[in-house]
Amino acid sequence: MTHVTETFDFLYERIVSNGVYMIEDMHTAYWPDYGGGRGDPRSMVERFKGMIDDLNADHVRDGTVSSSRFTEQTIAMTAYDSILVFEKAPIINKTMKMIGDDSLRVNY
Repeated sequence: MTHVTETFDFLYERIVSNGVYMIEDMHTAYWPDYGGGRGDPRSMVERFKGMIDDLNADHVRDGTVSSSRFTEQTIAMTAYDSILVFEKAPIINKTMKMIGDDSLRVNY
């Protein structure tokens, strides 16, 4: 797993601002003999789970997560069977504004 995480750390910042980064063979992240295992913090799958909070950091209101470069440049993360995908986009405005009052909202 170390080569997977180190490669991601090195390359992700360097790919084009609207690029896609894919990691294949993630089934090995569950295999201890490959440096992983279910729940193992060295696993890229476990790291991916934590990065969901980083992706959505702009929306966390309790101060436990702060926006990062990853937050600013990543628009989507997708997990497929044995594949992880990260999609970058130029810095976008990810803030949402609520307009109107509660009488206009139907699903809250």
